[in-house]
Amino acid sequence: MNRLRSQTLKKILQAVLLLLLCSTGSWSFALSDSQAANLSFEHILPGELEKIGYINDIAQDATGFMWFGGDNGLARYDGYQLRIYRFDEGNSRSLSHNYVNALLLDSDGTFWVATQEGLNKYHPESDDFSLIRQPNSTVASNSEDVRALLEDSKSNLWLGTLDGLFQYNRQEQSFVRYQLLSNPGQAINRAVWTIAEDQDGAIWVGGMEGISRFNSTDGSFQHFFNDLVRDGNTYRDVRHVFCDKQNQIWIAAYGGGIFLYDRLSGNFTPYQHNAENHEKSRMVWDIHQDSEGNMWIGDGLAISLVSAKSQQIYRYSYNSKDSSAPGNYAINRIFEDRTGDIWLGYFPSGVDMVDQQAAVFQNYLHDPDDPNSITDGGIISSLEDNKGNIWVGTGYGLNYFDRKNDSIQRITHSPDQAGGLSGETVLSLAPDGEKGLWIGIWSGGLNRYDFSSGTFKHYRQTRAANSLLGMEPWSLMLDSEQQLWIATEAGVNRYRPETDDFERYLPSPNQLDGDRSLYSRVLLEDSHGGVWVGSNRGLFHLEPTTRTFTRHKHSTDQSSSLSHNFVISLYQDAQGIIWVGTHGGGLNRFDPNSGEFKTYSTKDGLADNVVTGITGDKKGNLWLSSQQGISKFKPQTESFQNYSQQNGLSGNLFNRNTPLRTYDNKLFFGNTRGFVLFDPEALKPNAQLPPVLITNFRIFNKNVSIHDELSPLTQSIETSDSIELNNQQNMLSFQFAALNFRSPEQNQYSYWLEGFDSDWLQGSRTATYTNLPSGNYTLHVKAANNDGLWSTEETRLAIRLLPAWWHSKLAYTVYLTIALLLLLLLARFCFKRSRNNYAPHAQQSIVELDKVKEEFLNNVTHELCSPINGMVGISEALHTHDESFDKETVQQLEAIRSSGKRLSAQIKDIMEYSRLSVEEDPLYLQSVDLHALTEQLIPLFAPLLRSKPIRLINALSANMPRVYADEDRLQQIFINLLSNAIKYTNEGFITVSAEVHKNRIKVSVEDSGVGISTDKLAMVFLPFQRIDTGDDTLFGTGLGLALCKKLVELHGGEITIKSIEQSGTDVHFDLPIYLNEANTNKKKTHESNAKKHREFIRRQLEDTNIIPASLAPSFDKSLGYKENDAICMIANASDFTILLVDDDRVNRMVVATMLKSAKFKVIEEESGEGALSVLENNPSIDLVLLDVIMAQLDGYATCQELRKRFSIKQLPVIFLSANAREKDLNAGYTAGGSDFLIKPVSKLELLAKITVHLQLIA
Repeated sequence: MNRLRSQTLKKILQAVLLLLLCSTGSWSFALSDSQAANLSFEHILPGELEKIGYINDIAQDATGFMWFGGDNGLARYDGYQLRIYRFDEGNSRSLSHNYVNALLLDSDGTFWVATQEGLNKYHPESDDFSLIRQPNSTVASNSEDVRALLEDSKSNLWLGTLDGLFQYNRQEQSFVRYQLLSNPGQAINRAVWTIAEDQDGAIWVGGMEGISRFNSTDGSFQHFFNDLVRDGNTYRDVRHVFCDKQNQIWIAAYGGGIFLYDRLSGNFTPYQHNAENHEKSRMVWDIHQDSEGNMWIGDGLAISLVSAKSQQIYRYSYNSKDSSAPGNYAINRIFEDRTGDIWLGYFPSGVDMVDQQAAVFQNYLHDPDDPNSITDGGIISSLEDNKGNIWVGTGYGLNYFDRKNDSIQRITHSPDQAGGLSGETVLSLAPDGEKGLWIGIWSGGLNRYDFSSGTFKHYRQTRAANSLLGMEPWSLMLDSEQQLWIATEAGVNRYRPETDDFERYLPSPNQLDGDRSLYSRVLLEDSHGGVWVGSNRGLFHLEPTTRTFTRHKHSTDQSSSLSHNFVISLYQDAQGIIWVGTHGGGLNRFDPNSGEFKTYSTKDGLADNVVTGITGDKKGNLWLSSQQGISKFKPQTESFQNYSQQNGLSGNLFNRNTPLRTYDNKLFFGNTRGFVLFDPEALKPNAQLPPVLITNFRIFNKNVSIHDELSPLTQSIETSDSIELNNQQNMLSFQFAALNFRSPEQNQYSYWLEGFDSDWLQGSRTATYTNLPSGNYTLHVKAANNDGLWSTEETRLAIRLLPAWWHSKLAYTVYLTIALLLLLLLARFCFKRSRNNYAPHAQQSIVELDKVKEEFLNNVTHELCSPINGMVGISEALHTHDESFDKETVQQLEAIRSSGKRLSAQIKDIMEYSRLSVEEDPLYLQSVDLHALTEQLIPLFAPLLRSKPIRLINALSANMPRVYADEDRLQQIFINLLSNAIKYTNEGFITVSAEVHKNRIKVSVEDSGVGISTDKLAMVFLPFQRIDTGDDTLFGTGLGLALCKKLVELHGGEITIKSIEQSGTDVHFDLPIYLNEANTNKKKTHESNAKKHREFIRRQLEDTNIIPASLAPSFDKSLGYKENDAICMIANASDFTILLVDDDRVNRMVVATMLKSAKFKVIEEESGEGALSVLENNPSIDLVLLDVIMAQLDGYATCQELRKRFSIKQLPVIFLSANAREKDLNAGYTAGGSDFLIKPVSKLELLAKITVHLQLIA
């Protein structure tokens, strides 16, 4: 039955006590007796709170955090998690002792913690404590063992210790001791357990020797040593003193229960707060009067509540079978927070908060051990009779709930009883006048129950035309003319009492989509006498006199139609509006005048789209049952308020049409566990505006504390208003908490990072930002409580993210200067050459000019890249050969290396674009399999994805026609487009797809990235254009799409782009379909595709400053290289001599350093002529490294000359070049080269290639 776990005591207090306790307060919840009898206790993180042991005290600080003091530490609670504080021997600012006796928030907002070793003052700015010691005291002194704290009305701070009573002056930081006399004839025991102040300003002190009253005016004590007498026994050990709002003094004596002080007589009167008078119930540990005047008493057995209205005493104790009962037996502490909520601290562990809202819901459950409980099988139907009692149908029988006597009578099915119920499952109920009851039984037809005889008459479907149509009466309805209507799985019936049979009603076959039956679930008579039928084919209106049906069904192309065709609940309000509950389509509002539906779903705040039942309260609000709890709907504001198991319901699954409104305006709902009865007026919204705080701060998912070494915090994150971070600390997470402890899991949060987010974001209580660019930001956070009331004030945190040195103004000035010089050099050279070589034959002049331009581009690439390559090589060499550098120097060397490589890659991109602009490279057209090509490419992008949650999808069909294209140029297009997509997509997908259009294939590369605004789309294919996406950590020249456009146009195609900001981008280009093998140019000789792909991707990765381990040397923790000697070196390297030929001294020095580090012998030469001379005089040379571009005799010519004397097998030649075009590679191999290395040369690749070629000639 109901979880009435408390024993109600009918004892009425004495007349004086009655007057004392009758005052009321201003709690946000008015606790009625029915609620008091139905209290629910919410257990606060029981597994976590066990860590601090039994609870000695509870308090709330000025910010709003809850604090729990235990025998093994102190815990702070924010509604979600605990922060535990303990003594740390190595930290003088830690808690002075783990045993916490008392907590206090004083009038200045200072939070005090009393322990066995002194008084602690908490400092929220630094999240630590300072210890307040008495002069000349020792660590183990009894005067340091503080057991009680009190701030009196004059702001004096009183301390009760094992060594007596002290007053602490906070301004002078001094202590005054007050000597308590001992009981004559007893050993002196100065222990003070409790302190209280009455309304006259007197201080009451309880301890081992009894109770004393201190007059602060004259400094005198009045002692009561032997005055606490019950049943002839005297009790001296006073554990708690409390003064209520009527200035009544309550005293709890150890083992003696409670005593009340009579000011007129000066006597102490025993007070009985429990009936059983159990030994443990006389061990009273705490007494509290709440804001409404109710008294709460915690003892060793239970918590007692004395109602201020009725003076009834309610007892609640631990029950292992009831999760809503108190979490333990012994109540050590009772505390009321600022919102009026009651908190209980237990022995041996645990903290509960009294859930006042849950007390509104009276839950009646099936209990197999209690015959006075509802039958099992879930609640399926309900009916209120004329006495106000309720018939309840379940999966296993019929129940009669007598509300006055709180009793339940069961009627169950018995197969052997012919005149009993025809089945177990009671689907529907309707009154049969005052003499009986109509009952719909699943698969058992209709039953008519006669109260007087106690027998049931059964109606089933037979061959007779006027028998009941169907065997499952899902709904019974008695209309305004007292006619009984029955909805079954087969159709609609009306009972005819004159002939004791049924008239059947069915829509026409065309209204049933060709079917011959109508699965009917619910019936409703409207205010005009029309009958509405909810079914699995929509909503039907039946005109009884004409037997005509009008159908309303769902239409996908009509927004004002019914939202779903399965209608399972109906209700008409006072305005004549029909409300329709569907199985999956939410709630529908139907206006019979307009014939239109309006839908409300989970998107509008509804708990669930399966609306199983509808009823209304006296204020015109609708109450809906669903498979996710109960919802309140206000038609005027079209707003929902949802209630679930978290709010006190016994369960969330209300899967049948059971709601009803009782005669006294209470609401009844049935779920799979039982039923709930409640007064909707008692559900008061939570009007408290919760303060919201940032409670945790993380950098790269690591918690940051003010106490961490090199912490960016100058004070605790809760009290910080600004933080400053370096450029590497750009992945930030913030966690917040709204300090509303009523159903905190239903609190809502909204945040906005000003300077990054365009608008407020609503979601969980955690905000994470990755790859934040440098700049100034402000994090704004606000919150709503469990009832959706938003706080009017927001929490703000200013964040300054400092820029990296390469983003400084000086760095950008250098970048701009280099770009301008390069453009100026190009313009000047082209102008001079075109003027000097002008001839009458214009065409010949243009051809020659093109050759000059190509020569210029090659030379510029070589001349610009050579010093950069030298810079990169020197930085690598410095780090590799000198391990004495500190971390900062290593980082600077790495910055030089990565910036140099990125600048080199950007120059090559510029040269490539310029080359395409002044000449058309010949295309090597051939048949290309697009699917196979992308299958090879996509796996190579895995390093670029890194930890991004992106799916890279190849949606190209393996059966797609082959295209007629240059495979290498096509690879270049794909790599540029995929690299761009990965750069600007943080999560989601990147898809490569294609479709055939006549004799061309249209290829698409689509992503779910940041997108591009419409006004900037026209700029994307222009050279040197980088569209601002708000992420300045993405580098590049802005030439990727411009290069793609050139290459697509060389294929006779067109490239276009579509994009939606914050949704993604789709790039399309078209290629011709391969038709004839004869059209194919002779396929060029080139290195393996995989190798070229890896080289191109390596350049792309360097451009984004990412070097994957699979493509380049790995980094150790100090950001330096760590070469794999087993791969890069051969055991007898010192036996080999290498001739290094390069006209650039710096480049020679870099490469020579790499070779010498591997123990090779090196001979250096600066010209081709000199190299030939050295080879003539030094036959011991095993391999030649040869720069391509040199004065006079270049590398190709040098190689051709030496090949006249040395074959490839005799003397390998490896070219070094800044150019990697196909014609450069072909020229090198044609001249007799063995291999090619692209500057800047990686040490790993250099040594690996040398090793291979030396092994081949060995």
